[in-house]
Amino acid sequence: MENYPEVLKDLADHVAFLMTERGEKAEAAAEIGFKTAEFLREHWGGQKIYIPKGITFAASQRDIEIYGRFRGTNALDLCREYKITNTRLYQIIHAMRKFRRPPDPEQPELFKEVAK
Repeated sequence: MENYPEVLKDLADHVAFLMTERGEKAEAAAEIGFKTAEFLREHWGGQKIYIPKGITFAASQRDIEIYGRFRGTNALDLCREYKITNTRLYQIIHAMRKFRRPPDPEQPELFKEVAK
């Protein structure tokens, strides 16, 4: 693997590491890592690929976690732990409550069939 592209070698090593963390034997993990790198090379080789950082996804996951842990009396602790302001914490709580609010029984459903 002397001439193997560095980025693919790095990918194979990362996959192998994750597999060994899950209990896979090192030899099998290395094989899975290499096969993964080869699969991507064969399918995407030569293309310019942008890998997003996933900031929006990570923030959404964080917000869900904050909402699940919010008890009304632990705002300061959550602000410190997540390094956000009190204002931002309550914006998150408000948005999550709005998003997770059960539907109003008085509000008709938009696509519900009308009984004849």
